[in-house]
Amino acid sequence: MQRQAELELHGIENGSIRLRTKPSAQLRYSFVPKAGNNAGRNPERLLIFLSGLDSPKTVWQGTISRLADLAQTNGLDLPPLLAYDRFGVGKSDQDPTDVGKPPEEYHDGMDAVRDLRQLLIQIAEQKLDREESELDKLRIAFCAHSFGVCIARLYAQMFPGTVEALLIMDSALSNSLAEKFVPNPDIPEEWEEAQGWLPPGTTPEMCRDAIRKVIRSNISGYAMATRERIRWTNMPEMLPFNDRPRLRGPEPNLPLVTVMCCDPDVSIRTLSKVCSSFLQCC
Repeated sequence: MQRQAELELHGIENGSIRLRTKPSAQLRYSFVPKAGNNAGRNPERLLIFLSGLDSPKTVWQGTISRLADLAQTNGLDLPPLLAYDRFGVGKSDQDPTDVGKPPEEYHDGMDAVRDLRQLLIQIAEQKLDREESELDKLRIAFCAHSFGVCIARLYAQMFPGTVEALLIMDSALSNSLAEKFVPNPDIPEEWEEAQGWLPPGTTPEMCRDAIRKVIRSNISGYAMATRERIRWTNMPEMLPFNDRPRLRGPEPNLPLVTVMCCDPDVSIRTLSKVCSSFLQCC
């Protein structure tokens, strides 16, 4: 109850929205209006939280609350904040385009980016008084975890010049399927090469069992078996490199990029610094 009271105090608006591109399904979102002395400052900025696979927006509630506390304590003006449940996550409906399709044809990461883009168009219209034609003047920062990092990177590539900052936490594997990290005994050349680094006593059946377990998990290329029903098998094609293409922000020295592990206390402090730098950008 105390946490709920804190969230209400910080002005979080919880609502639902139907994307004009997928009007038969609802997305749930949380939005916090801009607060502070620079409430009328231009250009407008937006901090977006992107969750990992199958993770609802509620995972960010504690972060948003603590960030608001730090902002108040340190005199930091926060930009508007947005978190949302992707289709099939939290209280959002399943993606309507998946209906009647086999798993190998479920929506993928690029579809999730298009959904995010449409969500931003409508949120900008409803909450920030911006027309669709003005959307790319909105400066964006992503706080992304796991699979959310893939979405943030894809968005930054699809819409260059719009992203000012990226806080990357424990990124999901994008340029290779997770099961490929275990040598496959049924591929002779792969198994032979692995003999130089496998721990003594590692048997072919141990590796086969590990591969089966990874494939059944939500970190594999077959993660469409999860509730989110998102297809990962083509992610290495969409994000084949960890360091390319070079991201382009609205200014020559942007975007600001921070990569870190998921230590809650460190994450909060880093996010506070990122917000501060984000608001001081040109």
